[in-house]
Order: sequence, then structure tokens, then C-alpha cells
Amino acid sequence: MREHLQNTSEAINPQDWWDLEAWLPYTVQVSWSADTQTGAYDVFLIQHGVTVPAEFFSSLPLPQSAHLQ
Repeated sequence: MREHLQNTSEAINPQDWWDLEAWLPYTVQVSWSADTQTGAYDVFLIQHGVTVPAEFFSSLPLPQSAHLQ
């Protein structure tokens, strides 16, 4: 999926990612990308039942309250 997304110029609405939660066993987190100033964002798919340490999210480029979701 990553390779396909890197080779496309089509924009994906963040809501499309969150909608995947209804179909897949994943929680979706969206965060502004630290690698660009173009409005790009990063998407994290976290499998249900997997505990992610709080430090993971605190290491993202913006504070948790600034994340898109």
C-alpha cells in the first residue's frame, strides 16, 4: 500500500482512512507529517488488541491535541 500511495498524485481525504475502521480490525490515527510543509499527513494503522505505548504518540511532530482526529 505504501508503495502505491507514494507513486500516485491523487489526494486522499483523511476521513477515507477513518472510514476503514468500520471494515478493518485497525484503529486509524492521522497526524500532520513532519517531513513536509505542504499539508501532507501520516497515517498509522494500529491493529485492534495491540497496546501502543503513549510515548509513541508523544514522539509525533505535534502534541496529541493537534492531531487531526
